[in-house]
Order: sequence, then structure tokens, then C-alpha cells
Amino acid sequence: MHKALIRTGLATEVNASFDYSEEASGITPFAILSDGQDPEKVAAALDAVLAKRLFGDWKAEGPAPTLPKTRAGAAQPPRTIVVDLPGAGQAAVLAAVRGVSRSSADHPSLLLANSVLGGGSYGRRQETGGGYGAIVAGLILQGLQPADALADAARLAAVTPEAANAIAATNVTPENASLIVVGDSAKFIDKLRTLRPDLVVIPASELDLESPTLGATP
Repeated sequence: MHKALIRTGLATEVNASFDYSEEASGITPFAILSDGQDPEKVAAALDAVLAKRLFGDWKAEGPAPTLPKTRAGAAQPPRTIVVDLPGAGQAAVLAAVRGVSRSSADHPSLLLANSVLGGGSYGRRQETGGGYGAIVAGLILQGLQPADALADAARLAAVTPEAANAIAATNVTPENASLIVVGDSAKFIDKLRTLRPDLVVIPASELDLESPTLGATP
């Protein structure tokens, strides 16, 4: 059964109104509500409307699949992917490293370091009802409790600059990072190849986001 959650006081700016008819659009599996909404009514609407819209008369057959023991999956070696987009005026560059478990004592420090390095502003998102709702929704999708949003805020407030620097120096290193560059490869590929000789180039027309290799030939 779907759940509708009320976060009293901290999301009062969000005054969500819902159309509970079958024709309603834009209803998501989890509703983060401000005061004044009926969570049981919203949850019932989610169950009825979404189940019919997404699954129709389909019924599951056989046993439920076994969930992986580790949600993040097995660690993979760093990769360098270049998505070739000829004629692009600039390139988009993303560097990513495998993070630590949320249960790790280092998680708050790494989260703060990630924000400083350009990975988003967790603290700023907590300042608005919409941003807080997005945080709570993200926690739910990870199988965590909405109350963890409050706990995360307290943990972040306790992080020192020294702790953030230390975890960044340990985890956020070139050797650990996968690099994704999207742009006109003719303008940078030679220099990048000297730094990352094992890079893989994928023409934008062949990019497959549903493939583990993204369309690259093994």
C-alpha cells in the first residue's frame, strides 16, 4: 500500500491539492504533504489510480524476485566515457566516485565534501518545503525512514572542515573516479587520452542508457 506522509511545520509552504479521480495526472507513488491533507484518502487514491493506470489487469506470476544483498551492487573499476557530440560548443564533465554506505560514520562528511565540490547543496534544499520534500522522497526510495532527514541535518551540522577534507582526500581521488565527458571529442580527445589511455568513445547517436556499457563495444 502506498503511503502519504505529513511533515508538520517544516513543509507548510507546500499546500498540495490532489484530484482523486481516475483522470488525475501527475500523482506519484509517494506524496509528501503539508498540514491539512488527509493521508488515508491520498494513500487510497494512490493505490487505486496508480495500480490501474500502470498495471491495468496485469497479475504477477511466480515467486517474487530476490532482492540483491547490496543495493549499490558490486564495486566496478573506474571508467572514462566520452560521448562524442560533434559541433557542441562546450563539454559537460562529470567525475564520480563510489560513496560510502549511509550507515558509515563517514557518510555525513562525504556528503558535505560532495556539496562543496559541486554535487549539490543539501543544506539549501532543507530550507524550502519543496526541497525538503525531494529529500524525503529520496529517502523513501532508498528504503529509509523520512525522519532520517532530520537526523541527517544534525549529522551535517556536526561535521568539521577537517573531517570533510580528510574524507575527500581519501575517497575523492583521480584513481577512484569515473569520468564522463559529453562534447565534441575532436577538441579534447588527444589530451584526455594522455591522461586516461583506456577511455572509450561513444558516438551520441549510439548511446544506450539501458546498456551496462552505454553502447560501447566491449
